[in-house]
Amino acid sequence: MENTRPTCLKCVKIGYLINNGASLEEIKAIFTQEELIKKVVNKSYDSIPHLSKSRLGEADSHIDPKQEAFLTEQLPPIDCILYVEEKMDGSNCAVIRKNGEIIPISRSGYRCQDSNFEQHRRFHKYVMDRKEVFEKLLPDEDDRVVGEWLAMAHGTIYPHVEHPYQVFELLKGGKKLGYEDKKEIFDKHGFVMAPLLMMGTRAIPIEEALQVAIEHNPLCEGVVYRLERYDKKMERYVPHIIAKIVRMDKEDGKYLNEQEPIWLWQERMKE
Repeated sequence: MENTRPTCLKCVKIGYLINNGASLEEIKAIFTQEELIKKVVNKSYDSIPHLSKSRLGEADSHIDPKQEAFLTEQLPPIDCILYVEEKMDGSNCAVIRKNGEIIPISRSGYRCQDSNFEQHRRFHKYVMDRKEVFEKLLPDEDDRVVGEWLAMAHGTIYPHVEHPYQVFELLKGGKKLGYEDKKEIFDKHGFVMAPLLMMGTRAIPIEEALQVAIEHNPLCEGVVYRLERYDKKMERYVPHIIAKIVRMDKEDGKYLNEQEPIWLWQERMKE
């Protein structure tokens, strides 16, 4: 059954803080600080809707059934390509060029350097240590890259995290680029994309996509479907439908309640 309950994200955060032992004074201080800190953008990346057999979180929702059918039963009668990627389990973080500045931001749109969470502050340092590379990747105002920050375990412990920031979206002029266009740019600047599992010109049933994903990585959280259509005016493929499925046995934030964070990737602090 589709989850249609409105969810107060502030209430969810308060519940999380209480469950992790925060006092009333600490919670007040956190929200007071957030009110004083302005957002860089309203949100760094919109939530991706779930396919019908996906496990929903508190604030999640399902994709339209007709759109799901296009992805899993029969592609629409247009020139299109379907990509299926592994869904990585980390913290959604982005980097944006704003007023000429390269700014690492959390999903909520705040600067990572101002975050209450150490993993976000570490992401800020990671980006600043590679500022010149991000400047080349994001040359124009409002250019944005979005990816998964895997430095700290959330619900999955990846055994070998060589590349802690795995990218999956590149926005130019506020619009998402098609897969091949962004891949060319990412490859040029040395960025690693989330693993591509399947691609083609046919619909892919959920069971098949998950089987391929598990064969690729038994620890995988799920998959992301990306359907692109050919735009004749632009003469290239552009994003059309995006949806995801999370395995039913996935436990969100399984390792976030540990007394000490589990760091999967660490970098020596520069002097």
